[in-house]
Amino acid sequence: MRIDCGEEETDERLVQRMRRGDGLAFGTLTTRYWHIVHRICSNLLSSADEAREMTEEIFLQASRAPGSMLSGDPVRTSFLRLALRRVLARRRSAQADRATALEAFLPRFAGDGRLAWTDPDRSALAGIAFNARDLRERVRDALGQLDELDHASFVLREVERLPVAEVAAVLDIPSQSVSQRTHRACLMLTGYLGELFAPPAQSSPTVSGHRACAA
Repeated sequence: MRIDCGEEETDERLVQRMRRGDGLAFGTLTTRYWHIVHRICSNLLSSADEAREMTEEIFLQASRAPGSMLSGDPVRTSFLRLALRRVLARRRSAQADRATALEAFLPRFAGDGRLAWTDPDRSALAGIAFNARDLRERVRDALGQLDELDHASFVLREVERLPVAEVAAVLDIPSQSVSQRTHRACLMLTGYLGELFAPPAQSSPTVSGHRACAA
C-alpha cells in the first residue's frame, strides 16, 4: 500500500500564509533558508557571533514586515538581498576609511596595453598554502580587505555557486558587473596568497604591502 506523505509546500504558498500572520509558515521558511543566510553572513563578517546576530536580525525583520521584502522575486533571492543590504551597511560603517589594499595584486599594464609584469608560476605552492594551519584566517583577512561588492560577488558566486543572474538580483547590479567583480576578487586573492606563501626569492618586491611593478 502506498502512503502519501504529501508534497513539500512551495515557498510561494508559505509566503502567502506568512503574510496572513501564520507563524508556522515563517518557521518553515526560516528552516529552509537559515543556513545559506548564515553562511553568507559568516563569510562577509569578521566573527561567528556577529554572523549569528546578523542572521537573527535578518529573519526577525522578515517576520515583522514580510510584505516589504517578499514581493515578486524568489524567496531565496529576497532573503539574500535583505541579508546583503544589512551586512554591507554594517561593513560600510565599520570600514568607511579602509582602502582596498589588495588592489596591488591586480595585473598592471604598460602604455601599449601589454602586461607590465608577469607573475611567476606559483602552481608548486598549492600544497604549501593548503597545508598551512592559518590558511582560513589568512583568506578571511584577505577577503575582508576587498571592496564590499567584490567580496560579496566572490562569496555568492565562488563559495555559494549561485547563478550570475541571481547574484545580480541580490546585489542590484548588472550581470556583467558580477562577473567582472568576481574575476577581480579572484585575481587579488590569488596574487595575495601566491606572494604570501612564496619563498622570499620568488616574492615580488613590495612596499608597505603593495607590489612594486617592474618597468
